[in-house]
Order: sequence, then structure tokens, then C-alpha cells
Amino acid sequence: MSSSKTPSLSRLARYSMAEERYERLELIGIGSFSRVYRVYDRKMDIVVVMKILKEELIDSDYARLRFINEAQLLYNIHHPNIVALFD
Repeated sequence: MSSSKTPSLSRLARYSMAEERYERLELIGIGSFSRVYRVYDRKMDIVVVMKILKEELIDSDYARLRFINEAQLLYNIHHPNIVALFD
């Protein structure tokens, strides 16, 4: 029995991998589509910022597309006053 609120196995696997690699240290901010956390990257041994789509919007095609588009735009911007996209 599956519902739209039940994450797919692949989503659970990705979440599990992220939880293994990153340790959430603190919530920095909340926007209309996402939450921003300060996290510790265990693999790289550094503190970074992670933006996560709000859980209630995960099943929204529009929200996911907007989130991905923002990441793609950020990836192509290189400026000392703009954070770099790593992963």
C-alpha cells in the first residue's frame, strides 16, 4: 500500500546517504521552498551550508524543478561574494 506521502525507496536511499555523509549542526534559515542548514561534511572534513527542499514540497513537480533550476544557475556563477555549489 503506497501513498503520495510515502517516500520512494530511491528517495529513502538518497536521504540515508546524505545522513551518513552530513551532520546537521544548526538551522540557518527558512524560505518559501527550502530550509538552509549549517552541516559538517564527514567525507571532506569541512563545515558547509546545505539547502534542502521542504518535506511538504518534495512531491511537487514545480517545487522540485524550481529547486533544480536554482542549483543549475548557481553552479554556473563564479564570484567571490556568491557561495559555490559543490554537490
